[in-house]
Amino acid sequence: MDPRERIEALEQYALHLEPITSLPCLIDDELTPTADRAIKNAIRKKGGVVSGIGRAQDMTTRDAAITKQGLHYLASGMSHRDITSKVHSWLEQEVAKPPAQRPEWIALETEKALSRKSVEAILKRNFVV
Repeated sequence: MDPRERIEALEQYALHLEPITSLPCLIDDELTPTADRAIKNAIRKKGGVVSGIGRAQDMTTRDAAITKQGLHYLASGMSHRDITSKVHSWLEQEVAKPPAQRPEWIALETEKALSRKSVEAILKRNFVV
């Protein structure tokens, strides 16, 4: 299911349950706590979907920067064997910079660089090495 459709479905679900929690005649009803929990769960799930979309976009941007750097080293004549180590070293240097000097594709909460193995997987997935 498309994430945007899922968000819409969760919003509609919460919207349809809202009258159960707000109608005066149902305030003391046994359905009210159940409907209230269902609404809170739907809102929490919606938040998870939204943050998942943002995280995927951040990862795509990060992967593109790593791939671009790998292609730069490849174009400058570096051997395939050394590219992963060089890109990993470059990424560690970028992450070590103060937050104000970091490239915008590095999330503010990032404290350490990806592992060398993760960098290699990104480069392989994008056919750099």
